[in-house]
Amino acid sequence: MNTMKRFGLAALLAIGATLCASAAARAGTFDLTPTGAEPGATGQATIETLALVDSSGTPAGGEVTFRGSLSVQCQGLTPGATYWSSAGTFKAKRDGTGTALLRRTFFFTYTYYLGYVVDSTPVIVARINPDGSQTAVLYANVPYPP
Repeated sequence: MNTMKRFGLAALLAIGATLCASAAARAGTFDLTPTGAEPGATGQATIETLALVDSSGTPAGGEVTFRGSLSVQCQGLTPGATYWSSAGTFKAKRDGTGTALLRRTFFFTYTYYLGYVVDSTPVIVARINPDGSQTAVLYANVPYPP
């Protein structure tokens, strides 16, 4: 294997190990941004139990995928309305609160380019309307590291 290939492979492995170690140490909670569809709606998402699943690309760019558990907590929702979220479906209580806990593994990916994260998996909360359509209420890309 020539020197450049060895360097590239070593750099990719170092990036993957760094991303894994950083994320595992920083699993936590982040705010969801209101879309304006429901004034007063707020929410938080929590990711726990992170594990590196895959790392692909080159030192210049690629993707890193993790798995973990996801929960979503919301306030200021329409009482009695049903919501779909990245963590599951729930019905808002009379006080406008609602919670969903994903009962399976949540996979999320970071796309990086030249050492910067340029995209990540979104977490979405959407109201399910009576006609079956959905209206996005809260949204955020999973921050790096979560």
